[in-house]
Amino acid sequence: MSSSTTLEELKKQLTGLIHGIDAIISEAGTKKLPKSLKAANDLKTNLLSGAKSGLNETLISSYAQKLASLKTVFESEQKSAGSTGKEESKAKFTVNDSKAEENTMKPAQETKYKQWKKLILAGSHPKDAAEEIGDSNYETVSGGYTIRLSQEHRVFFTISGNAVTVKQIGGHYPKTKK
Repeated sequence: MSSSTTLEELKKQLTGLIHGIDAIISEAGTKKLPKSLKAANDLKTNLLSGAKSGLNETLISSYAQKLASLKTVFESEQKSAGSTGKEESKAKFTVNDSKAEENTMKPAQETKYKQWKKLILAGSHPKDAAEEIGDSNYETVSGGYTIRLSQEHRVFFTISGNAVTVKQIGGHYPKTKK
């Protein structure tokens, strides 16, 4: 029946809207953007409340427009924070590699590690810093995360709040203890 197909499509659209809002909530929370975080949480609450009353094309269309507006607010707040919040973002993450197991690497790999660390200390999330240094293949592994420095060398680290603890620099995948 046509109405069940339409309802399924509306459910898919609702799910897409929720995923879009959740992505903004996650990123706004990570980047400490309170205006966007509040607006996204409010939008999600209102969307879910409206959906309980009944899904229809008008509701989905209305919230798609509101999500587009939210994205504009988020991008604007993100740009403002980036241009005015340099001191705040520098204190965002710490990197402790003082107890890291270090393996012998070539200068290019050491340079790549230092660039990644510098980006984190400048305020980038470790995953974003990995993307910025290029070809780093950020991965979640048992006990933490890794990035690739070269085909044979990786960095293994953990993240707790805003503290990045490097466990291994160089070598291949980490030697995890269970």
